[in-house]
Amino acid sequence: MAGNSEGKVDYKAKIFDIAATAVFLAMILAALSQVVFRFILQISVPWTEELARIFYIYVTFFGTVLLEAENNQIKTTFLIDKLPPKARFAVQIGLNVFSMFFLVCLFIGSIIMFRSSMTMNFGTMPFLPVSVMYIPIIISCPFIIWYLFLQLLHYTAPKDIAAELKEVLREDSGAANGGSK
Repeated sequence: MAGNSEGKVDYKAKIFDIAATAVFLAMILAALSQVVFRFILQISVPWTEELARIFYIYVTFFGTVLLEAENNQIKTTFLIDKLPPKARFAVQIGLNVFSMFFLVCLFIGSIIMFRSSMTMNFGTMPFLPVSVMYIPIIISCPFIIWYLFLQLLHYTAPKDIAAELKEVLREDSGAANGGSK
């Protein structure tokens, strides 16, 4: 569970953890019911597949909030590790800013799609509007942006980068102070 350096629990992440777990279990039940209906009972029930797909969207975006809350997303850092500390830190900042820009665009697009699909219903579940697919994106994007912003503020990039950057900055300020005397 996400927490900060004082050991406090991040309740926003805890809520997303519970929600993602509940939706994941619902997705498993929908997929299992599809198998039971199709192969055991020999009945075709198409809404189970569509429902599992909707739950998958929810799990994906709620899980992304959890990954960003803990800064645990998968990263390929081979090339970034070859850079000097200042450049590595600049690249990390650039990646976070680009990700935040992308998420703002995704959030705006989701609101537009939510509004435009409110009158359409799923073919196998006529009681359920298509717009429910955009709800997890609308909910999750602001939280993901928030956690990316916190990473920028608190240098939650890998600790070696932050430590090396602080050391380089200390050396630079020491040279500047020593050179001015």
